[in-house]
Amino acid sequence: MREMQAPASFTESQRTAYALIRRSGLFDAHWYTSQLANMALPSDLVAHYVTEGVFLGLWPNPYFDGDWYLVKYPDVAAAGVNPLAHYVEFGRSERRAPRGSVDPYLEDALGRISQLEYKLAHEQQRVDHLLGEVEGMAHFRDEFEKVRHTKSYQAVFEEPAPLVTVSIATAGRPDLLIERCLASVMNQTHENLQILVVGDHCTDDTEQRLRALNDPRIEFHNMPRRGPYPRPGRDRWLVAGTEPANVARPLSRGSFITYLDDDDAFELHRIERLIDVSRETRADFIWHSFWFLQRDGSWVPHGNGRFEHGEVGTSMVFHHGWFKILPFDVRAYRVQEPGDWNFARRINYLRPNKHFLREPLTRYYKNYGETSFVAQEGEEFLD
Repeated sequence: MREMQAPASFTESQRTAYALIRRSGLFDAHWYTSQLANMALPSDLVAHYVTEGVFLGLWPNPYFDGDWYLVKYPDVAAAGVNPLAHYVEFGRSERRAPRGSVDPYLEDALGRISQLEYKLAHEQQRVDHLLGEVEGMAHFRDEFEKVRHTKSYQAVFEEPAPLVTVSIATAGRPDLLIERCLASVMNQTHENLQILVVGDHCTDDTEQRLRALNDPRIEFHNMPRRGPYPRPGRDRWLVAGTEPANVARPLSRGSFITYLDDDDAFELHRIERLIDVSRETRADFIWHSFWFLQRDGSWVPHGNGRFEHGEVGTSMVFHHGWFKILPFDVRAYRVQEPGDWNFARRINYLRPNKHFLREPLTRYYKNYGETSFVAQEGEEFLD
C-alpha cells in the first residue's frame, strides 16, 4: 500500500492520531481489512480507522481493543483522543494494557519491552552524563549551581516586559529570511526584542534588505568567512549554522534567549506565551511541540514531551539568558549529533529546571526538495 498523508479535511486531533499510528508499526493492514467484510475497501486504511473504524469498534491489530481501552481508562475517553494514538504516545510507557484478555506470552513480551525501554533510557542518562564530563562541562555545572538561586538570576522571572533575544543564523536565503522568518518575529505580540541576525558569510544583498526594514530591534552581523565546517554531506548538515550561532552568544542581551532558523516561523503569540510559562514554572529551559510541514502542504503537530534526540530542536526552545555562556559545538558531528540536540543535551547535564509545553508554537518548513550544501570558494574545512 502506498504511503499517504493525512487528508486535508482532518481535524488537528485526527492529524496527530494519524501520524502517531502510521509511525508506530502497530497498525496491521491485513487484520484491519479482514474486519471490513462487504464494505468498500478504503484507499487509506489508517485514515479510515481514525475517522470511522475506531467508532465502529474495529481493531487496528489483533492485540488492541479500542473500545475496551476507553472503558478501562476513562481519562482517555474524557480527553476525546484516539485510543491507539494514546497507547502509542503514552499508554505503552505507562504500562497500560492494550486489551482485556491478552495472551500471556504477548503480555510477558510487552513487559520485557517496557523494561528494556526503561533500561535503555537509564543507560542513555549515564552516557549523556559521561559525555558531559568528557566535554569539559563540569565547570559550567559548578557555575550554574552557584548562580541559579541568586536574586539576580531569579529576577528575570519577575520582569514585567523582559528583553528577549531572538538569535537567527542565515546564509543565502534573504527572501525566506525576510518574508517568512523575520515577519513572524517582528510581528510578535511581545515587542521588547533583540533580533540578532548573524550571516554565515553572506555574499548577497541580505544586509541592505535588512536595513530597509528600518526596525531598530534588528542587529545584523556578517562573518568575514564561512565556518570552518566539515565538508558538504551529512556531517555538514548536522552542524550547519553553528559558527554564526556562536558569534551571537556574547552579543545577546536578553533576559531570555530563543532561536529561529531562517526558513521557519513563529506563531505570533509564541514569545508572549513562553514568557508567561516561564513565570508560572520558573523553568530555566522550556521546549515545546511544533507544526511539521507535510509533503501535501498540510501541517501535523509534533512533539512527545520526551527530552531526547529528535524531540528538542533549537527553534523550539526558550531559555534563561545565563546559558549564553555555553557555546554550540561545531564538532558535534563527531558523535553524530545535530548541533541543536548536542546543545540541549549539554544544558541538560547542568540539571536545569525544564518544562515541556504541549502547544505547537513554531512552524517547521521541511524542504523536501532541498539540495545539498555547496561550499563557498576558498572555504576551509574541518578534518
